[in-house]
Parts: sequence; structure tokens; C-alpha cells
Amino acid sequence: MPECRVLHCPNSSSDVFTYNFAPLQQAPVCSAHLRRLMGGEMWLLDSRTHYLRMGADVPPKVVAHHVAKTFDGRNMIELDVETTHPQDGTRNLSLVLDPKSAEDLRKSLGLMLGKGEAQHH
Repeated sequence: MPECRVLHCPNSSSDVFTYNFAPLQQAPVCSAHLRRLMGGEMWLLDSRTHYLRMGADVPPKVVAHHVAKTFDGRNMIELDVETTHPQDGTRNLSLVLDPKSAEDLRKSLGLMLGKGEAQHH
């Protein structure tokens, strides 16, 4: 039997987890991880290693963000981000960024940051 394809799992696989149907993509997993996956636990496929990340190995997921230009005379952008994580639950993070940093973040994360006006996503 091949190894379980969940990161850090030392067990052999006994089942297969289908994570895409078109085209068909599957990962061999142990029965304990299959139960957790089928139960709806968050997971992430590491496209470089082709291992599934679960639990503490899953980075926080951005579930909402709000962007607004600050109106206190500074040329800054305020970014509020709400994240969720299987271990840590929901957390909020607020950042105040200069326009260049905000643009760099937008490019890095693919977020559509507003150009001087508030936006809700």
C-alpha cells in the first residue's frame, strides 16, 4: 500500500480521497484521514508536493476583506482582513499600509484593492 498523502501522516493508505472529478484527481489516504475529509474538515492540496495539508498545516483562509482610504490626511490604505482556520477559528486583522505596500499586497494576493474609495468583498 502507498503512504497516506496527508502531510506528516506516517500511516499507509487504505482508501482514496477524490478531490476533483474533471479531470479525476485522487489521493491515497488512511481511513482516519478519509473520515475527517469526508466530515468536512478543511484541507489544502500543496500543488508542489501533491500532499494534502490538514489541521495546523492549513494556512488561514481569507473569508472577507474591506479596504478604505484613510481620511485623516495621510495617504494610506486601511485593510481589514477576516480569516478562518481549523485550529484558531475566526480572527480579524487590521493593517494600515502606504499606497505602494497596498499595491504590492494586491498583486501578491490578487485582491482588488480600491483606488481611494471603500469597497466591500
